[in-house]
This record gives sequence, C-alpha cells and structure tokens, in this order.
Amino acid sequence: MGAGALIRHFFVSRHEARRHGRRPSWGALLLGIALLTALMVGLRPEVRADAKEPPPSFAQVQQIVANRCQVCHNAALSTKNVRLDSAELIQQQAAAIYEQAVVRQTMPMNNATQMTPTERAALGRWFAAGAAGALSVAPWNQDPRANHSLPQEITHEHEPLE
Repeated sequence: MGAGALIRHFFVSRHEARRHGRRPSWGALLLGIALLTALMVGLRPEVRADAKEPPPSFAQVQQIVANRCQVCHNAALSTKNVRLDSAELIQQQAAAIYEQAVVRQTMPMNNATQMTPTERAALGRWFAAGAAGALSVAPWNQDPRANHSLPQEITHEHEPLE
C-alpha cells in the first residue's frame, strides 16, 4: 500500500512541478517501484523440494482419499453428488480432487480430516503425472486403436467413371 501511495505522490508532484515550470522529483517513483519489486520477490512462490519426488502409487492415493475424503464422499453420503469410494470414481474425479484439495485447498471442508501439506503435495504429483493407476491406462492416454483389430489392407473398388 505504501508503494502505491509513493507512486501516486510522484504523479501528483509531477503535475504540480509541470504546472509551475519545474522539473519533477523522481525519488518517490523510484522508491515506490523498489518497494513493489521487493514485495514481488518476497512473495514469489518457493520451489518445493517434493516437486522432484516421483508421483505416489495409486494405492497411496487411495489411502489418502480413504482417510481424508471418503468421510463425506462415499456411497452412503455423497456430498455434492461426489463419490470417491472406488478406484474408478477416484479416477473420474481426479481433476476435481486436484482443484479442490491441492490448488484451492478448500477440501476437506475446513480441513476437518486434517489433510497434511505432504498429502496434498502427493495428490498434486499424482495428478501432474497423469493421475494414472486407477485404470490400467488413464483414458486420455489410451490409444483408440489398441483394443481394435484393423484390417491389414483396405481395398476400395470403384466403378469406372463415364
């Protein structure tokens, strides 16, 4: 806020200086920019050491989801119509799990089940690696021709054009 006030002060004093035929003082502007730069450097996100760790196995992801998410998202109680009580459902909800538990950190609600930063980071690495594991191959990585037999040779018979 102080940086913004200094920059505003510069523009007001510049206007007054021009009105009276003087040169403006650049000190307030430079100090404001220096403060903003220091703020940006101080608030930049840190590079986490766990970002270089390999993604967790799907069994580890299932354990985190079972301990932290299935209290509210199960067959008996599917809060907001979200169920996470099977491997397929976890796979289907991978993007939502990432968004709510890792990016926004709004789930579990009020962190009622005490999800740790380490568990959130593990879910983030799992998602970043393609959220694979629940299905043999994640649906977006499947080759559509993998389970289909294609003819070796395709022939087209045409009638001659007249």
